[in-house]
Amino acid sequence: MSQFVNKIDKIKDLAAPRSAQVEMGFDDLRLREELLGMRHCELMRDMASECDHGLVIRDLAAALKELRWKFGNDGLRDLMAVDKDGQAAAVFQVKTNNLPKSIQEGATQLLVNSLHFPRPPRLILALPEPLDAAMTAKLRRLHIETMIYAWRDNQAVFPSLESLLAK
Repeated sequence: MSQFVNKIDKIKDLAAPRSAQVEMGFDDLRLREELLGMRHCELMRDMASECDHGLVIRDLAAALKELRWKFGNDGLRDLMAVDKDGQAAAVFQVKTNNLPKSIQEGATQLLVNSLHFPRPPRLILALPEPLDAAMTAKLRRLHIETMIYAWRDNQAVFPSLESLLAK
C-alpha cells in the first residue's frame, strides 16, 4: 500500500504545472444563470449617484473656470478643457463610485470618445476615492490619469486639478 501512495505522489509531482498561470484553478468555471440579464442594483443608491454625477461635473466646470481654462461638454464627454489653440487639452470622465464596472465604463468612455481628436488629449478619470496601485498602473498603460475629488460643504473640490493641468 505504501508503494502505491508513493507512486501516486510521484505522478502528481510529474504532472505539476510549470507556470503560475497554469496553476490557477478553474474548478468553479461555469455559466452562472443568476448573472445573466439585467444587473441587480440598489435603486436609491443609483439615483443618488446619478444626481451626484451632474453636481461633480458642474463643480469641475467651475474649478476650470476659476483656473481660466476654456471648457465644454457634449453628449459623449462629461467635460473637456480646451487650450489656447482651441484644441482639446484634457477630457474628463466623472464617476461617482469606484466599483470595477464604473471604472471600466469610465476608461472605455475616455478611450472611445477621444479617438477623433487630431491631437490626443489627456484622458482624466475623476473619482471619489483613490484606486489601488494595480488598477492605477493598468489605467496608466492606457494613458488614463486619475483625479480624486472630495466633498466639502456639498460641493465637489478637486485638490490636484491645477497641478494636473500644469503638466
